Amino acid sequence: LYIDLDHFKNINDSLGHSVGDMLLTRVADRFVHESRTGDDVYRLGGDEFVYILRNVGTTEALAMNTAQTVARRLLDAMAEPLQVGEYSLHVTPSIGVTIFPDENMEENDSESVLKHADTAMYKAKSDGRNTFAFYNPEMQVSASKRLILEDYLRKALYNNELHLEYQPIVNVNEEIIAAESLIRWHNPALGNVAPDEFIGIAEESNLMLELSNWILDTACAFARKLKAGIDADTTFRYITINISPKQFKQQDFVHRLIKVLKHYELRPNDIRLEFTENILIDNIDTTILKMEELLAHDIKFILDDFGTGYSSLSYLHKLPIRTIKIDQSFVTGFKYKSYANKAIVDAIIAMANRMDLHCVIEGVETKDDADYFISKDIFAMQGYYYYRPISGDGLIDLLKHDDSRQLVNKL
Repeated sequence: LYIDLDHFKNINDSLGHSVGDMLLTRVADRFVHESRTGDDVYRLGGDEFVYILRNVGTTEALAMNTAQTVARRLLDAMAEPLQVGEYSLHVTPSIGVTIFPDENMEENDSESVLKHADTAMYKAKSDGRNTFAFYNPEMQVSASKRLILEDYLRKALYNNELHLEYQPIVNVNEEIIAAESLIRWHNPALGNVAPDEFIGIAEESNLMLELSNWILDTACAFARKLKAGIDADTTFRYITINISPKQFKQQDFVHRLIKVLKHYELRPNDIRLEFTENILIDNIDTTILKMEELLAHDIKFILDDFGTGYSSLSYLHKLPIRTIKIDQSFVTGFKYKSYANKAIVDAIIAMANRMDLHCVIEGVETKDDADYFISKDIFAMQGYYYYRPISGDGLIDLLKHDDSRQLVNKL
């Protein structure tokens, strides 16, 4: 059993390392107390422990049953708070389990067994923590793929493999008023890699900040080129740029953003920042202060993927937000969605109107969808019915010639 304590760093950060060290001692005592005769418990380092089970049975089925029983016993034992000085602390474990020897595996050496248990532990983390998971080969394939993608992505930043595309956003008169910048990656060996495949890897590694800053610089450089390439009286107003939570939380984020705008000779109104609700999780008060600082510099923003996060309604009234974007999961295939989906979208639109918020709909794919939202006098729409993401030069060319709806659906 490979055991990692969940969110242990928070205890060290808030109460100090001396309390953290005493807590680790209490945890170790509890693990030893719950161990069976002949079992061994080791602390590898930090908040990681290894529990070796002996006498688990003569078959794999018996071994798995024994391991499962012990894992559940440890989870139950850790459900009780631990007393450390004046503090009553609650800490939960994530447990990865592997069986040794495994007749289906060529790698039955100690290093591989430990690696397999560690992989299973991360599966337990991804399953919600405070649980256990068994190792299986599919986990290792997934872990290896992520490692390869991370290595390729690290190189992509320096090999000019990344580029941005732009998806136009239209108003109820079906005029293009903005475009969202979207990252794309073409790797010579892997081909086109979808953002869903690499954004999560970037977030979990130390690449997200570097990637986010590249997106900001590249989008602003294009915004300058766009301004120079289209007429001033066009309906087009701004480029939207997705901002990652890690980027937003940087102390110098606002200063850096203003510096980038000045470098590319842009006005604050030439861009909009798109945030997801993930920026709200850690410290809502700090988030509000940073948003107010942005507004003081006339930099506006959009709350993206609205409706998918737990915090939407509880925090919306506190945030200085003027525009929300309803997540496309509610809208794509709207005609075939359940009545409940339409009721949710209608309720969000009604709420936005009452709160004087602009509402952007993404995922508009059919004329029926578009007509429905036009009838609701929505602020703006985005989706394949109007335009797919296109290159920067393609967007400039489109804006130069888009004096009617003739181009719609032809991209």
